[in-house]
Amino acid sequence: MAREIVFKTFKCVIIAWCIVIKAFTLVILVIAREIVIKTFKFVVIACAFVINTFKLVIVALKSVIKTLILVKIARNIVIKTFKLVINARDIVI
Repeated sequence: MAREIVFKTFKCVIIAWCIVIKAFTLVILVIAREIVIKTFKFVVIACAFVINTFKLVIVALKSVIKTLILVKIARNIVIKTFKLVINARDIVI
């Protein structure tokens, strides 16, 4: 009789431990889920920063191209001015 009571008590203790372990596992899973959600939010923010940086790089490249075009125009003006100076010098001489 006492043996059966000890056996049933031991069985209840094992079941209780299983319940505690499952509850602890659920708490860990909830915490892990929250961490995953926050990490995903950080990834989304990081992607937004990358996209904005890429847009800024495109704007910078456009500015460089426009600057190069202006430099080419200025170079042509300098060359034409130099030719005019040479022609004016030849006329004066």
